[in-house]
Amino acid sequence: MKIKFSKYQGCGNDFVIINNLDNSYNFTSEQIQFLCDRHFGIGADGLILIEEREHSYYMNYYNADGSTAEMCGNGLRCSADFIIKNINPDLKNFIIKSEDGPHRVNINEDSIEVSITKPHFLTKILKTEKVQKYLKQCIQSFGFLTVGNPHLVLLVDDITKFDNNFCKFLSENCLENGANVNLIKVNNPENINVKTFERGDGFTLACGTGACASVSYLNHLNICKNQVTVNVPGGILKVKVNDDSLWLSGLAQCVYQGEIELN
Repeated sequence: MKIKFSKYQGCGNDFVIINNLDNSYNFTSEQIQFLCDRHFGIGADGLILIEEREHSYYMNYYNADGSTAEMCGNGLRCSADFIIKNINPDLKNFIIKSEDGPHRVNINEDSIEVSITKPHFLTKILKTEKVQKYLKQCIQSFGFLTVGNPHLVLLVDDITKFDNNFCKFLSENCLENGANVNLIKVNNPENINVKTFERGDGFTLACGTGACASVSYLNHLNICKNQVTVNVPGGILKVKVNDDSLWLSGLAQCVYQGEIELN
């Protein structure tokens, strides 16, 4: 069957987005892996199906390995742009739901702003001897929290010295179902660098919820202010901390649209 799709990116975090409002598609894990494959398929960090649930738009998100994820901040921003440009161009402020609940969307002149679930700090972490040994390499401190999906945040003095194997081990072992791992370098109270290893994907050029989790952790420690510029490998994100929620903003770009044959 031929499937129409849009390829999107937000700070280099890229997605295949498909209109599934009529529930035509129910992809297998193997089909999702093919669509996200950068050599044989379209290529993306994740697949997003735009659906309707309980009279609201719903972002059904899959990682590149075919597994599901509760939430994706950059995917949410790209989904908002897709909905406006392909489904309902009259929308300005609206709601998109995901597995972790509803999210508000504000369309600004130069960016898309979305609300992210209020952070919840977790204490349950698999403190095996090897995990503890790895965490001791974090130089400064670490925290474990969820902003709709789970994140381990590591405050370090040099992001570049932590490799794929280090982050992959922590991602797979710090929680029963895994977690995203964020390496944070603080430049000043309003500016930080973040590099994220995502469950099911590995290192990505950007992670919206990772940026929010990182700012939440630093704000909790009184290291950062309520509005922070987050430098990620693929560009710049803005995170704002409110009493009831977080706000993530940045550019969302449709790279191209096309059709692909899927068996």
